[in-house]
Amino acid sequence: MDILSIAQILTGSATLVVAIVLIWQFRLQNEELKISHKDAENNLSLESLTLLNNHFYLTLQSEFAPIYQKRFQGKDGFSEEEWDKYKTWSIICYGIFLTEWRLGRLSGTKYTFNNFRTVMSNKAGLEFYREIGRDRIQIANFGDMSLLETTDEIYEEFSGEKLKD
Repeated sequence: MDILSIAQILTGSATLVVAIVLIWQFRLQNEELKISHKDAENNLSLESLTLLNNHFYLTLQSEFAPIYQKRFQGKDGFSEEEWDKYKTWSIICYGIFLTEWRLGRLSGTKYTFNNFRTVMSNKAGLEFYREIGRDRIQIANFGDMSLLETTDEIYEEFSGEKLKD
């Protein structure tokens, strides 16, 4: 065998070894990315739950608590100032839920369904949905009407009436 053939065999072998090492490194990196993604998802879930829990904790443990208790009476049970505060509270709830939905984290899950059931399980929540909330959902979901369909079903379940577009 001449030197040129030996050099080609050695070069080919070295290239094969480099390719194997690169494939191995890509697989390790891919596994690390999967772990990082899962960690980020877990952190985001925990932060979201903390945000929601803080919102409801402040609802029940603040000067807003007596206003919140009037939600079963509906809009007529509130003063104008109380209704404004209730609307603001609801807008924050919807903001949290819609952000989760848009991020694709809770699309189609019972978690989102149950959150909206919680805020619409009373007269004021239904009135808010009809006057403000439904429009916010239509605008915030950039043409994805699946959440609107779900919230309309919840509205219909609690109110007994079907909303018209």
